[in-house]
Amino acid sequence: MATIIELLQSSTKAPHTSAHANQVDIVQMAPGKTRDQIVATTSMCEVLSDSIDTLQKSIKRLNGIVSMIDDDATRESLEHQIAKMHVSLSLESARLSGIMRRIQPALHCAYRPV
Repeated sequence: MATIIELLQSSTKAPHTSAHANQVDIVQMAPGKTRDQIVATTSMCEVLSDSIDTLQKSIKRLNGIVSMIDDDATRESLEHQIAKMHVSLSLESARLSGIMRRIQPALHCAYRPV
C-alpha cells in the first residue's frame, strides 16, 4: 500500500468535502481512476481513524492530569471541556466507521479481477 506522501503526491483531485455534507454528486469516472479514488479515500479514512484514536488516548491522559488541579472551578471547567471533546470525537469516530463500512464493498469490487 502506498505511503501517505505518495498518496498526497499523486492526488486524485477529489472534490472538497465538508463535515456537514448531506448529498453528493455522482460523477462518471474511468475504472482505474475510480479504484484509485477508493483506495485513496480508504487510506485517508484509516489515517483519520488512527488520529481520532490517538486524540482520545491523549484526552484520557489529559483528564488524569486535570483531576489533580486543586482549584475546583478551573478543574471542573477543564473537565467539562474535555468531556465535550470526548463526545465530539466519539461521534466523529462513529461517523467515520459508517463511512468505512460503506466503502469496504466498493474496495473489494475495485480489486475484483476483470
